[in-house]
Amino acid sequence: KSVSMLWALGSNEEREAIEKAHHDAVNETLHWVEDTALYTRDSSSGVGKLTKTSGMIAAQFDHFETRAGDPDLHTHVAVSNKVFDPSANKWKSIEGRSLLRHVATASSRYNLTLMDKLTASLGVQFAPRGMGEGKIPVYEIDGVPDSLSLAGSKRRQSITEATQALVDDYVTRHGRSPSSALMYKLSQQATLSTREGKGEASSLADLRGRWRSEFAEMAGGQHALDTLMSGVTNRGSDSTLWKSEQVSDTRLQVPGHGTQERGIILATIAAEAVRLAGSRRTNFTDRHLDSAVSQTLRGYRPAAGEKLMDLHAQVIKQAKDHAISL
Repeated sequence: KSVSMLWALGSNEEREAIEKAHHDAVNETLHWVEDTALYTRDSSSGVGKLTKTSGMIAAQFDHFETRAGDPDLHTHVAVSNKVFDPSANKWKSIEGRSLLRHVATASSRYNLTLMDKLTASLGVQFAPRGMGEGKIPVYEIDGVPDSLSLAGSKRRQSITEATQALVDDYVTRHGRSPSSALMYKLSQQATLSTREGKGEASSLADLRGRWRSEFAEMAGGQHALDTLMSGVTNRGSDSTLWKSEQVSDTRLQVPGHGTQERGIILATIAAEAVRLAGSRRTNFTDRHLDSAVSQTLRGYRPAAGEKLMDLHAQVIKQAKDHAISL
């Protein structure tokens, strides 16, 4: 949400940089999907085994707001069900279940890629925001107030309130709290029940004008809002790798110089990722580990000139070795 708020309320230069980072992250993620998660079925042998494909066809549709009218830069990607099978030299139907299994992993990779690109282009820094006991923190742009992001999340607030009403009703009727599986279903029910129809389309210029007027009142005026937004960029980076030690503003500086120290850091990240993947399921696959590495790396600030996604492949290898040795 903090990214969308900076995109909506910041300068035109910041808006353009965020749009470019977002689109580049989407495209890089789609390339990863094509290379990793796109399959068809080879039925020539009667077994229907999975066959790697190429030639993803996808259409992208950019949206600027939520159904509640809040800032929300996002892109819908419609993937064609036809892919090219080079072994058969023909176009076939996509094996959709494989694509579905990789959705969460693709999302995690997109998030990490976007963080990398915004850190490089705008000099922003990300900090964890606690989501409650037992939940993985969300990383938001440091300096964008939580109160501002919350005010720009009216759709999320309505879903949360509707979900809580359903939970309260369940507890009253059954005398116990719903399971995690049922909680997911209740949340989905609340999402649909509060889903409003889409309003008339507005230009991005009109939307930004309305948003700036709306949120300037919270910030204490247009000048105060501009000062607030400009203060979250160009914060720079150290020549070392930083780790968020806990969900607060306290951070632990970890030495990033030298081959030995660097190896220790990467091994630590790999071990954290394996623990995260193992906390969710007894048996996990490469894609589960991939997601865990992406989520773990979000807790680190890259050294100057370094990208977290560049570390991803190195950590994945160590994480696999660590998981096998357990």
